[in-house]
Amino acid sequence: MTDGTTLWERYQKGLQYQRQMHFDTLFPECVRFKEGDQWPAPTKKTRHMPRPVYNYIDFFIRTKKANVLNQVIKLVYSPAEGDDPAAEEGAKQYSDYAASLWKELRQDDLNDQMADDAATLGTGILHYYWDNDVSGGVRLPYQGALRGESLDPLTVFVANPQLQEIQKQEWVMIAQRYTVDSVRALARSLGFDEQAAMMIAPDEERAEQYDAERHEMDGEKKCTLLTMYYRKNGRVYFDRGTRSVTLIEGQSLTPGGGMEGASEGLPDVETPEPDPFEELPQTPGMTLYPVVLMPWQLRKRCIFGIGEAQGLIPAQKTVNFLMAMNALAVQDAGWPKMLVRENALRQPVTNEPGEIIRDYSLSGDGIKYLNPPSFSAFAANLVDKISDMMRTVSGVSEVASGEPFSATMAASAIIALQNQAKKPIEDIQRRFYRAIEQAGRIWEQFFKYYYSMPRPYKGIGPDGKEATGAFTGSDFAGVEFALEADVSIGSDYSESLAMATLDKLFDSGNIDLDTYIELAPKTVMPFKERLRQIRETQAAMTPAIPQEPAQLPGAAAQGSQPATIREGAAPYGVELPGIPNPKTGGI
Repeated sequence: MTDGTTLWERYQKGLQYQRQMHFDTLFPECVRFKEGDQWPAPTKKTRHMPRPVYNYIDFFIRTKKANVLNQVIKLVYSPAEGDDPAAEEGAKQYSDYAASLWKELRQDDLNDQMADDAATLGTGILHYYWDNDVSGGVRLPYQGALRGESLDPLTVFVANPQLQEIQKQEWVMIAQRYTVDSVRALARSLGFDEQAAMMIAPDEERAEQYDAERHEMDGEKKCTLLTMYYRKNGRVYFDRGTRSVTLIEGQSLTPGGGMEGASEGLPDVETPEPDPFEELPQTPGMTLYPVVLMPWQLRKRCIFGIGEAQGLIPAQKTVNFLMAMNALAVQDAGWPKMLVRENALRQPVTNEPGEIIRDYSLSGDGIKYLNPPSFSAFAANLVDKISDMMRTVSGVSEVASGEPFSATMAASAIIALQNQAKKPIEDIQRRFYRAIEQAGRIWEQFFKYYYSMPRPYKGIGPDGKEATGAFTGSDFAGVEFALEADVSIGSDYSESLAMATLDKLFDSGNIDLDTYIELAPKTVMPFKERLRQIRETQAAMTPAIPQEPAQLPGAAAQGSQPATIREGAAPYGVELPGIPNPKTGGI
């Protein structure tokens, strides 16, 4: 590090900021309400009270998250300048391999986790790292691969929380809980002796304050492992350590770029002797923090955003309470309290149907039910009004959730209604797309400096069909690329609309069957390649049908030979023009 401040001291300052902003209590409360834990612990006076949960928060979060993610995204690289053939080829390989890596990383699952944290807590965070334990390839063996994970906002700390751009931070720190034994094993792999490794001790200081994080398995000892990224001379370096031991200090994230130690997940790169007669390209190295941050709604002067749950919790409490009072009124009416005079009742009351209760009082009327007060219908109506207002304020209409749609409604009409209903979340979608582009930039740097071994991948060949190739990202380390997150419609109804359009074109005769099969979506016609092969085989096996001479209308009679059109004659008696003779030059 550049100063004498230890990792643990900066971590404590980050925890202090979270407590000042009440994130340590707000975020766990949002998670509890989303997961359905929306009532306090019962007391002696409230243990018989109904506790219904009508989880509007989870429904709203799932609906809005689905609308944000309901698009198909593809990272497309292109040359930043000029018409360089090498840059064109590099952009194509980067785009194809990014599509392959998207599936390998299960990026859709990472996006879902990031969007879920953003909608619930206000901020979603992704972290990418190099895992050197991954290996594969038979024809093209390789070692190491890019991996990603979703981080909780309470585990990420920055130098200036008021600065909303994470790449402009002086440093970014990640706190993660690991078992003490695993961290000690890491220390030994880094060259620490046994005495230094045993100094790593468990600690109870942690960023997470969720209910599941407060309880750990009996006998399991954990400690907080801190990883801090920072820049030095433009390049990204990182330190790693615990409360008592600093494991790594001043290690470059760029392979071979000033490493002072070894790190978990970083490859051991041997730097060859430079050739004095070879002019090597000057590359800046890893300059971006491998961290992507997506705020759901912007919070003024704060890097952490605002989620959906925070504003819905008071209304959710009101709905649950009103429904609980309604259920309690029904419960009291079905099992009312009894008023019993002394010595009037000598048997337990079970409320069984047909049960006979004997009144032993001398004056009679020693046992009677207390009539509970009637529950106002205004409470039930108030629940409906609150629900409608929650939908209106949150932008989760019935159209957005797909409730009014039926099987008879046209797909184009459904898409038009859904697009109109998604207007309130367009700004959230734009922030999500920017986060994906930022992830693509991080991938690009890993491609340039870590993917130095050829790797097999599947791309699109010149003929437009799927083809395999070998990707070596370091071949284009000196090339600048432009990046765009290409977004296409991914609605469930878009394929139905495409097939309806193809059906109309095919029924009207504007396209043939082969074109129909070629344009059909793979998800609708997964057997299209097999069907195309079958049609080609059938066409090759079908013999050609000879064409018979045309007949004059009405010329064929019963028992007579079919008449043919003589040369120079016209059908229906109309004289045809003469045909030039190229040998004589006449007609």
